[in-house]
Amino acid sequence: MSTRRIYSAAPSPRIRDLLTGGGSAWREPLPRTCPMILTGSCRSAIRLGLGSMDVGEGDDILVPSYHCGSEIDAILSSGASVTPYRIDGAAQIDLEDLESRIGSTTRAIYLTHFYGFPADTTGVRSLCDQRNLFLIQDCAHSIFCTEGNDPVASDADLAVYSLSKSLPVPCGGLACSPIGTVRIQEPARSVSPGRLNYASMFKRMSIRAMARLGLRLHARAGGGAVADIPGTDPEFMPEHYRFNADLDADRAAPRLSCRILGHVDPSLVVHRRRYNYNRLHSSLRKVPGIELVLPEAGSGTSPLVCPVRSNWLCRRVWALRSLGVEATRFWLGRHPSIDLGSFPEVEVLKEQVVGLPVHQAMSNEQIDFIAHCIGQMSREQ
Repeated sequence: MSTRRIYSAAPSPRIRDLLTGGGSAWREPLPRTCPMILTGSCRSAIRLGLGSMDVGEGDDILVPSYHCGSEIDAILSSGASVTPYRIDGAAQIDLEDLESRIGSTTRAIYLTHFYGFPADTTGVRSLCDQRNLFLIQDCAHSIFCTEGNDPVASDADLAVYSLSKSLPVPCGGLACSPIGTVRIQEPARSVSPGRLNYASMFKRMSIRAMARLGLRLHARAGGGAVADIPGTDPEFMPEHYRFNADLDADRAAPRLSCRILGHVDPSLVVHRRRYNYNRLHSSLRKVPGIELVLPEAGSGTSPLVCPVRSNWLCRRVWALRSLGVEATRFWLGRHPSIDLGSFPEVEVLKEQVVGLPVHQAMSNEQIDFIAHCIGQMSREQ
């Protein structure tokens, strides 16, 4: 039991969703003023959008210093260079620092909505308008989020999304131009079925059933001590984060992802993620050595994970995973082309933040089990 991962970082598809077609409800919370282009991944969406914007060699893109690296690789594949700007310890944009980094070769500002909490884009949009720059908004964490009455990224020249981070699909991304300034070309090729990691997808499908069994066995055993499992921290981003011209360039989403997407209920996704996040957030508030990175999830949010900052929990992530909780050292890796030495707050975020799963397929019992494990670990310090 202790070696099984039963609380996955992402939801699993239902078998019936693989066999039948669905509707288009998933489209409703997204920008409705423009065509939505389905791609093979968020990396594909970025590359497709940059190509449609004619961004390439000699151009520079301002990117957040806090990043996973995958998006950086996709930008660099276009021939453009990148310049990082400051993100503070609360994952907020330093607008003054951002403005100071705009140069003669700057073509666009790349803004990320971290963790499923929409960023304030007003100041950045104003900067782009004043300096004749494109605004690219990365909604990989934030599909179905809103800003007031509008979908997130409604003021973007280019918006990109990841499907597989929040939804039960094997892969997929989206690209659109909410304000209509970029005409995005349809991808030329589909993802080859042989390239998809179906083993990983079907593993996810068994997780929910395993979780119920795992919880019962753990309860019968009376909890038990949590042991550390040694692991190796990557200095740079994982290899599979890199842009692969064969797999990522000009790829459309596979039919299987599109079929599953048709069964997605956005209101359920948002409601349950927000509820699970707030339930876990409340349970961890008084745990010694745990600092909550973000406030409670309010209107407009759709939390990707519950991010916590903790030196001791970072050292024990593998112990938590041994109990079946797919916690992650969130964005621990970094892209080798970017020196983070000038961004100490980002170094802290990368070294100390753990992402805890709160997705829409998780039950109250599962969320409480995560809180129980972390509370027990805290008492053992």
